[in-house]
Amino acid sequence: GYTNLSLWVSTVLIGIAFSLVPAVLWPAVPYVVTAERLGTAYGLMTMLQNIGLTVCNLAAGMLNDASDASPDNPSGYLPMLWMFCLLSLFGFVFAAALRKRETGPESHGLESIRAAAA
Repeated sequence: GYTNLSLWVSTVLIGIAFSLVPAVLWPAVPYVVTAERLGTAYGLMTMLQNIGLTVCNLAAGMLNDASDASPDNPSGYLPMLWMFCLLSLFGFVFAAALRKRETGPESHGLESIRAAAA
């Protein structure tokens, strides 16, 4: 938004960042949830992920509409880009917090091949 680069560059980078979070979270579920509740956990994750996708798309559209974003006004995309930038930052912070916890004494075993005994 602050350069003359194509908007596709930031869109692709944000897409890569957002696709890495589920790639880490989904395989971690069996390490944390008992086998009897695994289906419910995956269902809940799917529901929450889809709610998040819906809300983020609606928010991005509202920000673009409020800022009159268009090819004639590319700076109107800045609020949307900032929203996605902040969401990426929050994802990084939570990933770092998860990493810190999982390398500590209260680990669930996500850093190992086998889950810690529940």
